[in-house]
Amino acid sequence: GTGSRRLSDWLGPVDVHLDRARVLGFEFLDVTARLEPLADAWRVTASGPMAEGTVTIPADLPGSQPLRLDMRKLVLQAAPAVPGTPPREDSDPRELPAIEARAGEFTWQGRRFGRLDARLERVPQGLRLTHLATESKDFTLNGRGSWLVESGGPRTRLSLEFASNDLAGASRALGYRDAVDADRARASADVNWGGGPAEDVLGRLDGTVHLELERGQLREVEPGAGRMLGLLSV
Repeated sequence: GTGSRRLSDWLGPVDVHLDRARVLGFEFLDVTARLEPLADAWRVTASGPMAEGTVTIPADLPGSQPLRLDMRKLVLQAAPAVPGTPPREDSDPRELPAIEARAGEFTWQGRRFGRLDARLERVPQGLRLTHLATESKDFTLNGRGSWLVESGGPRTRLSLEFASNDLAGASRALGYRDAVDADRARASADVNWGGGPAEDVLGRLDGTVHLELERGQLREVEPGAGRMLGLLSV
């Protein structure tokens, strides 16, 4: 609320352990954290199987300063619905903070991306992804995008570039069947959909995807174009 005193004026460093924590729609298990007030922010040092590192939270969360994550490990898993509660409303991107994130080991919904470096900037219409880069031993991913409130409502746009020298390994890391071997794979995508980031966006995507595979083979599949298309689920 309004007033001259802030939480950090009377609450000093705090050590907590949480069996289960929900943050921005994600769930973290078995988290030990130390909260320390700074001049204009809170510093949270977290450790646990899903989050290990430092988070700096600005006192004015939707202000000009970004939420900063400097993590050795970050595992993001969507929080399950709580029985008896109404469906969670979509977030308004204009009310969310800017984010700068770095993680040595990043996992999202069971998909292992390796090292992560990303920046989300606030603009009047919402959020703009100005930089996204991940790198693992199996593949790299680079991209940019936006989540803006437009005349027809919120819309998310993504441009992605994927490259791999081990498509089977990349498929396993991303939670897909390793049914195709390729010494080299490249893919690019320019897609958009109504609403914000969500698990069900594959059913309502618009855009284009370009895929190139070199020196590869289908594993344990009889020859045939129909079999290949069914295998790739395109």
